[in-house]
Amino acid sequence: MSTGTQTDVFETTAPPLSENSTSEEADSFCVNSVKIKGFRGMRILGLIEGTPIEWKLDCGAANTFITEETYYSILPEYRPVLECVRKRFETADGRELKMLGTAIMTLSFDHIDLYFRIFVGDVKCNLLGQDFMERHRCNWNYGENTLEMKDIDFNRTCRVVTIKATTIPSGHEGVIPSKVAKKANVEGILIPLKLFVHTYGLSVARVLLSDTNDVLYVRVFNSSDAPVTVPGDIQIALLTPVLKINDQIRASDVYCVDSDRSSTDLPVYLIDLYEDGCNHLTSEEKGKFKQFLIERQTAFADPKKPMERAYVGEHVINLHDKTPFKEAPRRVPIFKREILDEEIRKLEGQGLIEESSSPWSSPVVLVQKKDKSWRLCVDYRRLNSRTIKDAYPIPRVSDDLDSLAGSKWFTSLDLNMAYHQIPVAKEDREKTAFCTPRGGLYQFKVMPFGLCNAPATFQRIIESVLRGLQWHIAVLYLDDIIVYGGKDFDEHLTCLRRVLDRLKEANLQLKAKKCSFFQKEVVFFGHIVSEHGIKTDPSKTLAVDSWKIPQNVTELRSFLGLASYYRKFIKDFAQIARCLHALTSKNVKWLWTDECTQAFETLKERLTSAPILGYPDINGGPFILDTDASDFAIGSVLSQIQDGKEKVIAYASRTLNSAEKNYCVTRKEMLAVVFFVKHFKHYLLGREFNLRTDHGSLVWLYRFKEPDGQISRWLQQLSSYNFRIFHRPGKRYSNADALSRLKHSTDAVICKQCKLNVLETYTGCTHQHVDQLRYPTARDRLFAPVNPIEDANLEGETRTSDVREKTDDLVVLPGKRGQRPNRPPRAVPRKQPSESFNF
Repeated sequence: MSTGTQTDVFETTAPPLSENSTSEEADSFCVNSVKIKGFRGMRILGLIEGTPIEWKLDCGAANTFITEETYYSILPEYRPVLECVRKRFETADGRELKMLGTAIMTLSFDHIDLYFRIFVGDVKCNLLGQDFMERHRCNWNYGENTLEMKDIDFNRTCRVVTIKATTIPSGHEGVIPSKVAKKANVEGILIPLKLFVHTYGLSVARVLLSDTNDVLYVRVFNSSDAPVTVPGDIQIALLTPVLKINDQIRASDVYCVDSDRSSTDLPVYLIDLYEDGCNHLTSEEKGKFKQFLIERQTAFADPKKPMERAYVGEHVINLHDKTPFKEAPRRVPIFKREILDEEIRKLEGQGLIEESSSPWSSPVVLVQKKDKSWRLCVDYRRLNSRTIKDAYPIPRVSDDLDSLAGSKWFTSLDLNMAYHQIPVAKEDREKTAFCTPRGGLYQFKVMPFGLCNAPATFQRIIESVLRGLQWHIAVLYLDDIIVYGGKDFDEHLTCLRRVLDRLKEANLQLKAKKCSFFQKEVVFFGHIVSEHGIKTDPSKTLAVDSWKIPQNVTELRSFLGLASYYRKFIKDFAQIARCLHALTSKNVKWLWTDECTQAFETLKERLTSAPILGYPDINGGPFILDTDASDFAIGSVLSQIQDGKEKVIAYASRTLNSAEKNYCVTRKEMLAVVFFVKHFKHYLLGREFNLRTDHGSLVWLYRFKEPDGQISRWLQQLSSYNFRIFHRPGKRYSNADALSRLKHSTDAVICKQCKLNVLETYTGCTHQHVDQLRYPTARDRLFAPVNPIEDANLEGETRTSDVREKTDDLVVLPGKRGQRPNRPPRAVPRKQPSESFNF
């Protein structure tokens, strides 16, 4: 639909009075008076910004006041932003009134609109004060129980009401037959009532009409997804007279909006959001996206309006010790005092805090943000120590990331000051009280930052609001929401409607500046997610390039903290960082070596060139788990066959503790299998997967008939999984093998306990290796059933008949000659490409 807006075409007869208007200015357009019927004494009914309220006339009140409840009952899109109150108000008994703020608002009596400054505060009812009555020269007629206002031009302003019920189809423009309630023979502009627009969701055209006609046809547009029926005999607009109409209109005075223009129908704060979301859309999709934002613009916070409160949930503070405490305020540097005062005024003006007489008191601190602005924070450590902790779980970021598989469109949503949208239970507000160094005690009306149970409260609320959508079309992590449902634009738009409608029902508002719609990739907790997979966020990892060599343990821990967060992207992380982690141990002297420098530079390089990891696909091919072990670490790579290709899902590794370093090679290799099968349990349990290892003895271990001790426990843990084990030479597969082959390759192959070269043994025993088999350890329970070979003298000749008994796939080594072995013989696999174990 093409629309046009005209300028300098007409002038209204009754411009709104400014706050500084004089009585002479009022007389210049005063035409007549109006009488408003009262009830129950000096009370009248009216509208404030389109919301019905009850007024009480109070000649003793110097100003006009409304209650906080009345202010928040005004529809959010019409609720004005409050300014700070600079003066002090007192009641008749000397009590100071707590003020929320002040603003110029639209007051309506009958069909008359007036503009007046209203104060919002701690009053019991809405009061029309002396300032209003003096401005409009009001008189109360006790005999008729009416209020007469003389300073109003009302005779020629007409109410427009519908004649009959009219249905407007979805996405269509139509006309509603209407009439004026009382003819005044005027030609004027049609001004829609805010309450009508909000109730029925229709856009009403402001056009010039004359009430000389019996029927007025009001043009409306239905932008919703369903037809809208407007009943008959309801007021929908006012017909306000104009002084003059220009005979000619210059082309520059008319601004036409064509269908291709991007965002003129959108609020200013949504224009950037719309333009950013159009980067990957066609012309048709842009139109749908624009209409979507117009329909749901109230789901976004208007920066010029006060913050909303959620309709669901509130924060409760349960304490195990309810004895109040009082902490003294902390001194603030001189240059920060004005900043602190301004932050207090800002929070008070936004209705987030209020003055308090609480017996509780916590100190405040000023924290500078990245943009150099300041944030007022409260030190709630003492309160948190007494708080009964909420056990509601916070989701794992890794679980959220796994849910994004198969999506082509992503939308990132961020709630506007999320915590401050959640109210604090009235009985618990006093516990949030804080003191300032320049006097004053305040308490929060909304959930502040710093309370230990605040994350759990918010996660519970947001999950209840989006219940049924989480893990299906959206992932939630506190105030960050990723909508990923839908394989094409229309499906994704449908998912967005469902999510935003839920948020709107709960009155949770989004911050447009932090939202991104219809993106091919989005940032989520330091990761960039796209249809191709997951990668590190360059804005986080590029800072590593300039990271200087740590000079102490604190700086080193900071670096390792960042590196560890991305360790699933870094192959052989544990092995590389082993010497760095050693420096962070207790009672270890700080000594930075060349090995540390090499490890530090390697991690920096790996962080800035991390690969793209795939999403796990539950409907995809089998998972593949590669494991390996070395003297100092164990590592693994989880992959999956997707689209006929093997795609890495995650890397994992860890260092060995002091006891594990004493394990023989076979035991270390099995430790790697057990640990990483359990580590990736959420992927592997309940489905068949492939286990690949370069250690052939693991095949023999699964055939062991009488395991005991640690081996028995490990086999029992693996019995819950269904997998096939494959042997693969380390030279052919270097992914997991690289985790443990950076150093000491010889020590990694030769078992320190049994003096056994396992890789050579796997390929077949020869006379060159008998010495290594002569004295296996008797202490390792893994090899306890194996009898040592004492008389195998194969120098210069292989005595196969005496020493080895051949089978198809095993080499069986007997016990002592002339003695009946009391333990099963040791079986070493000769050639075993794969084994399937389905416990």
